[in-house]
Parts: sequence; C-alpha cells; structure tokens
Amino acid sequence: MRIILVFLCLCSVVWSEDSPKRLSLSNESVAVFVTNTESEKGRFAIETTGGDPSRDTDNNQPLIYGRPVPWTSYTTLRIDGKSYVFGGKSSKRMASGVGYGVVKKQIQNDSEIITVTDFDGIEVMQILSFLRNPMSRVKDMIHIEYVVTNKRSKSHQLGLRLMLDTMLGKNDGAPFRLKQHAYQSEQSFSGDSLAPFWQAFDALNAPTVIAQGLLTDPRLNLTTPDRVLLSNWGLLTDNAWTIKYKEGRSFVREGELELDTALALYWNERTLAPSESVRFRSAYGLGGVALAPGQLSLGLAIPSEFDALSPDSQLLVAYVMNNGGYTSQDTELALAIPNDFQVLQGNATLSIGEFPVGESRQLALSVKPKSTASTGEYAFNLSVKSANLESNRLTRRVDVLGPPKVELLMDIPESVVAGPLTYVTVKASVKNASDRWVRDINVNLSDIAGLQLPDFELSSKRIASLKPGASRDLSWVVQIQNDGASSQAVELSLVSPVLTPLSVKKLCKVEALSSSLALMSSKSDLKKGDVFYLDLKAFVPKAFKTGALTIRYPKDRLHLLRHTLHPAFESARSLFKHVRGETVIDNLDYTRGAFNGSLFKLHFLVKETGSVEFELLNDGQLVSKKLLESQ
Repeated sequence: MRIILVFLCLCSVVWSEDSPKRLSLSNESVAVFVTNTESEKGRFAIETTGGDPSRDTDNNQPLIYGRPVPWTSYTTLRIDGKSYVFGGKSSKRMASGVGYGVVKKQIQNDSEIITVTDFDGIEVMQILSFLRNPMSRVKDMIHIEYVVTNKRSKSHQLGLRLMLDTMLGKNDGAPFRLKQHAYQSEQSFSGDSLAPFWQAFDALNAPTVIAQGLLTDPRLNLTTPDRVLLSNWGLLTDNAWTIKYKEGRSFVREGELELDTALALYWNERTLAPSESVRFRSAYGLGGVALAPGQLSLGLAIPSEFDALSPDSQLLVAYVMNNGGYTSQDTELALAIPNDFQVLQGNATLSIGEFPVGESRQLALSVKPKSTASTGEYAFNLSVKSANLESNRLTRRVDVLGPPKVELLMDIPESVVAGPLTYVTVKASVKNASDRWVRDINVNLSDIAGLQLPDFELSSKRIASLKPGASRDLSWVVQIQNDGASSQAVELSLVSPVLTPLSVKKLCKVEALSSSLALMSSKSDLKKGDVFYLDLKAFVPKAFKTGALTIRYPKDRLHLLRHTLHPAFESARSLFKHVRGETVIDNLDYTRGAFNGSLFKLHFLVKETGSVEFELLNDGQLVSKKLLESQ
C-alpha cells in the first residue's frame, strides 16, 4: 500500500517556497503539480482545490496519485521500437530496459507548465494547462499536450503512451465508467469501442470525487488515442509500452490485497519525417455529472453545449444507483430527449427489473440537434421508477449554440499594370473570433473569368483546425488575363461543417500597359577591365515593329565585344550594324502578340575610367538614357 501525504495548495500560480521540488499551477477548481527534481523531472499529478462548488466532499483531493512529489504516472516515447521515458531518470520503481532523454528546460508562466526533453534529436515538449470542461463550462480539467519534433535528418517511427495512476481522494479502486458499463477489471478499447470520455466515482448519493478523462472531442481538437487500456498500476509501471493483456484481470497488484487502478492511452507508432512535428492532446480532471440523491440516486453526464451545425454527435451517460436499503423491483430508467434532438446510437430507456442494494446501472446515448433545431436552451429529463422504492427525477439543461464566429479578410493590390504575365498575390486572413475550436475550414478562390491559377497553385486551401482567438494567413498567386483598362473581380469563400458559409469579394483595377523601351545594365559600378552587358528591355502589349533603333556610347571608353538576341529575334541578327560608338538595328518585327522582356544585349569591355553614357533612339527620337561611372 502506498503512503499518501496530505499537501494543500492555497496559491493560484506559485513556485512554492516550502516545496521547491515541484512546480504548481492552480485555480478555484483544480491544480497540477510537476516534479522539479533531477529524478522524475516533468512527471505530474492532478488534484482538486475547490472541486465541484456544489459539494464540499471533493475539496483538496487527489485525482492522480503523487503527494507530495509526483512520480508514479509517466509518459513513454516509442522511438524506432525502443521505449524511452519522458523527463528525468527514475529513482523509484520503473520498467527495465528503458531509455531516457535529456531534460533541456522546465518553465512556468501564468497559464502553463512546460517541460522539454531531447532524445538525441527527437524533441518532446510537455505542456500542461487548464481546460474548459464541456460538461461543466468551467476550467476544472487539465489539458495534457505533447509536441514531438523530429530534428534529425532521417525519418523515424514514433509512438506515445500516456499512463495515469488514477486516484479519487482515498479511493484507489473506483470503477472506470465508459458508455453503458462500469469496469472493475482489466479492459482494452480501440476503434468503435472507444468512448468520447470516461468517468470514475464511488457512489452517486455522496461521491467523494467524480473524475473524468476526455478521449476525443472535435470541438477541443483532442487527439483520439488508438487504444485505451485499463489495468493495475503495477503492470503498467513495470511495462513501459505493452503488457500481456488479460481481459478481466484484477486491478489488485500482484502479491498485494488492495485495488490500484491506472490507465494508459496509446497512440500507435507512425513515421515522423525530418522537421515534422506531431501533437498529442488529452485531458483529465473533474467529471461534470448532474446529481439527484435519493433511494434511487441519479446522475447525468452530458455536454452543456451543442453546436447547431456540427455533424458530430455527443455522448451522454445516465447513471442510477440503489441506495434504498433493499432490492428495488420492476426498476425502469428513462431519459426524455427534446424533440429537436435525434438519437444516433443507443436506447433512451433501460429496464433493470430487480435491482440489488448498492449496485449501479447506466445507459449511453449519442445525440445531436436536428437540422431544424433552433438555438437556445433545452431540457433533458432523466427519471427512474420502482414498484417498491421512491421514484426520482433529474433535469439537465443544455444550450444549442449558433455557428462559431469566424472572420474572413482579403487583401489584394488596388491596381496592377496589365501585361502578358500579370500576376498578383491574393492574401487571406482567417480568424476564429469564438471561444470554440473550429475545424475543417476550406478557403476557396472562386473561378472567375479573367483569372487563371498557375500549375503550382490550388484553388482550395484547408485549415485543419483553428483554436479560439487564433488567426491563419493564406495566399494565392493568380494570373490576371485582362489586358488593361478594366477592373478584375477576385472572390474568396469559406466553408466548414460547423459554420455558415462566408465570402468576400474585391476589385483590382487593371491598368493598360504602355509600350516602353528601357536600357538596363548588368553592373552599376564599372572598373577598368570589367566585362558587362547593356540590356534593351521592351514592354509592349501587342505585336509591334520598331523603327530604326540606335544605341550610342563613348567609343574611347568602351569596346563592343558581341551582341546576343532573344530567341524570338534570331532571324534579325543580320539587321545589326556596328560602328565605333554606335549600334543600329533597322525595324525589329514581332508578330506573336504582347512582349515583356529582353530584346537583345550588347556586351562591352571597359577600356578607360570615367563617365559612360548610353543613349537609345527610335527613328532619331531619344527614348532612354543610361549613365554609368567607371573607376
């Protein structure tokens, strides 16, 4: 039997002077403690502070074993088939053959405690913070997050196991309750058998502590584990990754007499590419169960809020326990579902019949609002009746919420100059202005005449999830095909299963491109002996034919080496006439439409220092000048 030492945390966010071996973070409901010694650094325990405000029995009670300094719960990293324990090395009972990393830092701020451990280039960050419980609407849970980043140059196989040594006050053996069952022996769950949440408590009439773990919740962006294993702490601590599973095995540790429950959440091994990061998110804390004590005590666990447009159903669990002193006869449990809700899985009634003293039963339903449901408050009514015990009734009110508020902003240039390759960057900013996670957001660039996406662009871009208050920037490179003197519409639309579609449209003025010729130099500063080229650039919106082009330059300072042409003008090579200090080209003809680029280049050697001025003339009219200095 493990010895429990009582420690009360009375501060909100503290580095405890009288207990420097741990960091702590607490609010009016729960606290999390993190070991800060070299051994077991980073391991944590969770306790209540004020607990559920409707009861005094759960004040200052452990939810995870570990007073005064946590050590029994630990997290395993599975890297290329080998098990490593997160955080500092163990000085107490631990599985054999495990490896350890190097704890790089452990820091605390007003809202979280962060521990970073490096496993030879695989960096793992543990982040512990408060989480708003979807059942109670208050922050009475701890958000447990791991961010794993592969900083090596090769891909590696990566898995994670989170093991929690659960304890409810002084009760180290309360049954785990998932869906319609209460488990008091070893069980494994995966796939469809996984529940969105699990709960644990001893009695409904006067529970000491009601604990709850969240396994999956799209609204909170939790990472659904691949497997959940309920077992005893001894087996899980002695086996860092897998145990020889035996369904129904006792929660009593081998060689001992008392129950010692624990559970492990597994995320299977997967490939982690170089520079890739993966997140694992779970939550544990107080259970949001509405209670109605009586001879037949009732409890109802149901999310307090539903999203009207969400495609996801929510699990609710109804409990009944016989505290009446003798067996209940013809017992019936029933849950009345509001008309605006639909049941996707499970039955709303449970015929128990003969119901012995001290036993409990539960039913589980998956429900969601109908598409025609209005926003507002709804009542779920749970009732139990018996032939010989007093009936009981419980009402739980929930809210159906409208879509989360999301903002879509677009930014494009006010105007662009048309040309054969006129590209603009369309920028979008998506902000989640609600207090809920929003997932599966798709932002689409509408198909509008005059716009064309390059081959490397996608018209639709996805944001997997966006946490409350967060923003995400997106951008598209778009070719505008209008050739000028017009306005081009650009439109973005945003869709998500939980949102009302949004769209935003803006106009970009397209300015006509004026024909122009310009001289450009490959070097701005010249030195004697340098070789450089002079480039004649043309910007012409349609087919053209030049007059006689003349380029003049100081013959005493420059020596012409050669000329090179754009491939489209190779046939005009014979039109070039060079004399000292001057190059003349008669009538360049281009019939393929608009042109934007280099017509030809003149390559020079710098003979003497001094000012170098170039002049470009078209049929004797000065078009452009270029002045360079040689040193």
